[in-house]
Amino acid sequence: MDKQPSLPWYGHYPKICKPTYTHVSHTQSSELRYTANTQLEHLHARYTGTGHADLTKYEWLTHQHRDTLSSIVGHPTLLSYLSIADGEATGRVKFEMVERMLQPCGPPPAKDD
Repeated sequence: MDKQPSLPWYGHYPKICKPTYTHVSHTQSSELRYTANTQLEHLHARYTGTGHADLTKYEWLTHQHRDTLSSIVGHPTLLSYLSIADGEATGRVKFEMVERMLQPCGPPPAKDD
């Protein structure tokens, strides 16, 4: 019988290295926290659909639906796929998607004061 050629990694497992922990001082941790908060604020300012602490379920769903609809309108292949599936013209489907973006989840619920 011929012996199979041995592969360089056969029978060997890589060594699992333990991570080295460095001590983070109080001032460094507050700087990291400040940087993280700044990055989060930047994301919220740049992308309106990322949400915040006081976001309601209706607002979250509205952002999700608008994001989906705008993605469909913005990608011609998705738009043509839906237009073929519906048997409508591409322009008609695009118009309906843009119209649906106004209130994608219906009218907002009544606010409790």
